[in-house]
Amino acid sequence: MPEACDTGLYNTVIISFYSVFGHGRYWLDLSGHPLHGVGADITHCQSKGIPVFLSIGGGGNNYSLPSSKSPEAVATNLWNAFFGGGSGDVFRPFGDAVVDGIDFYIDHGSPSNYDELARRLDYFNSMYYHATKKHVRLTASPCCAFPDRRVDKALQTGLFERIHVRFYGDDDGCSYKNGGTYGVVEQWEKWTARYPKSQMYVGLAAAESGVPEGAPPPVEVYLKYLYYDLLPKVQKAPNYAEVMV
Repeated sequence: MPEACDTGLYNTVIISFYSVFGHGRYWLDLSGHPLHGVGADITHCQSKGIPVFLSIGGGGNNYSLPSSKSPEAVATNLWNAFFGGGSGDVFRPFGDAVVDGIDFYIDHGSPSNYDELARRLDYFNSMYYHATKKHVRLTASPCCAFPDRRVDKALQTGLFERIHVRFYGDDDGCSYKNGGTYGVVEQWEKWTARYPKSQMYVGLAAAESGVPEGAPPPVEVYLKYLYYDLLPKVQKAPNYAEVMV
């Protein structure tokens, strides 16, 4: 993480994933990376003016909000474990480091109650903002096919400042790899029109696995194609922000 922040190329970092929640159990899966040192990494990035978010959900199936009481329980755990709550009986994986916000990356399960989770997290802003001088910011990373039913109701709350539309993944016909420029633009126009008050990010794969079928090698040629073909089209949207990788 510090290496990424030191490049000067990124204005936000998202840690993935808080992948177990909703059934009285809470845990992180950092893809094999140890927890030790992450708190210092977060502080390092923030010292450079780069906010750090925690993404909830991911590719597993150990998360959901099964009841009307679940959003409050999960929001409270997030507040105490990663923000300014610091309840003595809640484990803080990153120590004293405090993340800047939560990213909704909900890929599995029912869409139920994620709108209420967003409201519960936003509630901490009105209750504790002056005490902690921290703002619980909300973003979302939906699949490219519009609408993404798992986060649709949550996004309709209007509480998400940024939406990173994921135009990658082998299962999505609208991914850049599978649908090319046309497939991306077709869905992008729907997303940007539906959420005009949110900053919209085009999510693209950082690896060569995201290169469209038939794209000319080497990858440098693909990047030029991306720069001169796709980006000028998506940048026409008034709420276009930047690219998420």
